Amino acid sequence: MGTRWQLQLGNTTSFAFMIALEDDPDDGAGATREMTASWGAFQIWVRGQNLCAHTEEGETVTSVHWYLLPMLEWIAENWQPLLHEEKLPVRNAADDASEALYCTALPPVSMAEDAACSWETNWYAWRSRHALEACREGGLFPDVVFRRFRDRVEVSWGEAQLAGAPQDFKFLSSRGVDRLAPNDVAVPLFGVLRAAVQFLADELPASVQLKTLIRRVETIRLASTESTDERLAWMVGLGQTWSEMQKDWKLLKRNLSKIPNAANALWGDLRGDLVAEGSCQIALMFGSSAPTLEMADVLKLAQKGIAQYVPSGNAEPRSLTKLVRKQSAPLDRRVAFEDGYRLAEEFLELFKIDLEKSEQVNVEVVLQRLKVDVGNLTLRDWRIRAIAMAGPHHRPAIMVNTSNAFNGGSAGRRFTLAHELCHILHDRDVGRELSLISGPWAPLAIERRANAFAAMLLMPVQLVKRAIAELPVREDTAEGVRTLARRLGTSASATVEHVGNLQQWDDATRERVRAEMDPD
Repeated sequence: MGTRWQLQLGNTTSFAFMIALEDDPDDGAGATREMTASWGAFQIWVRGQNLCAHTEEGETVTSVHWYLLPMLEWIAENWQPLLHEEKLPVRNAADDASEALYCTALPPVSMAEDAACSWETNWYAWRSRHALEACREGGLFPDVVFRRFRDRVEVSWGEAQLAGAPQDFKFLSSRGVDRLAPNDVAVPLFGVLRAAVQFLADELPASVQLKTLIRRVETIRLASTESTDERLAWMVGLGQTWSEMQKDWKLLKRNLSKIPNAANALWGDLRGDLVAEGSCQIALMFGSSAPTLEMADVLKLAQKGIAQYVPSGNAEPRSLTKLVRKQSAPLDRRVAFEDGYRLAEEFLELFKIDLEKSEQVNVEVVLQRLKVDVGNLTLRDWRIRAIAMAGPHHRPAIMVNTSNAFNGGSAGRRFTLAHELCHILHDRDVGRELSLISGPWAPLAIERRANAFAAMLLMPVQLVKRAIAELPVREDTAEGVRTLARRLGTSASATVEHVGNLQQWDDATRERVRAEMDPD
């Protein structure tokens, strides 16, 4: 099989893309001239893994072979959502997009017919924008999904069974995920796309289809106000369809247009030839909110971000800056939990909290000493627990949502503040910006790490050991857990989980204590 053209760009240790155009083994039978010319092979590399390597008829094949024109058109058509849309289609159901698509492929069995139809429509529309399989048109393509993840581009892959695949056909890479700098993905992807389309157009100069595709590819790298606006609309994600996102983004900008410094405070300048690099407050903020968030809440949250803005910079106090540790977002929720415990223990040591003379960690005093503003806001969306923000141009702040029932009591509010402190200390992005809404749509692993951090900060080992030693009953009882919770100033539910972890309870013990605490 003759290779007419080939190009690989990028670095296989991070991200690389390769296309080879070859002679059609069927000599164009049943295919258009453009499709016939586009027969070839491709490879996608992520962190040293070739996601296209597979076994076929007992042999290992390093590339996927098929008609590549639909894939080239798909990349060009979906460039902006592919690299800028973060929100998952119907539910924030997993740590990465490939697994989330698998988990949410079917609506809940109890869902009403109209709601189930909407679920399926939104799921398929999102998949068509992000999943490589959406453009395979009969080819055997790997289960690879691209999306934005805060200031990174996430590439995730799974092991979905392909319809029409022979029994002995199998991709060699097991399920995985990585998050890369946007340009590390965009530059090789665009370079190979553009060169391949140009080669095909040179071979078929009369093709209207290829001329149209060339024009579409060239619009990708126009760093215009319009393209920047489109990227921001995808990143902010106010809505479930592109038309909703456009409409709400324009409405938000119009509502904020008369407020001084609104644009600088929230979105700044995110221009780039191919992709929006870095992060901005508004994209980070609403990227972690539900796509159904009402405009009243959107405006209220945006106004909080503007109020914290300091045009001159240096908004962050040194007492906080010296404790900030930029941590990569965990790829696995199990690792996230361990990280949260470790980071809290490090903070307790660095902050020099005296655990000998107190029974509780006063998180309000901690935040005061760090000069983090703490306030309340009342949102219509009760599922949002709080919002944390910080950065070179934003005074660090935690806003607690009074509509969330978890925040109604002292124990819940203390846990929320400790949780948000973890975000401020450890969940900065490349641009040192932080704006994160804690709720069902926040990144799951990041939230799990912050929960573990909060548990260990409020219930450090030293305080738990001393409290257990002074208990009149065993700690692995409902009465024991409730007594510990009152002493430590934490909720019974958080206490049972944390003490169970520290005491290494087995599953049976943990279930028994839970049942005793909630016998119904």
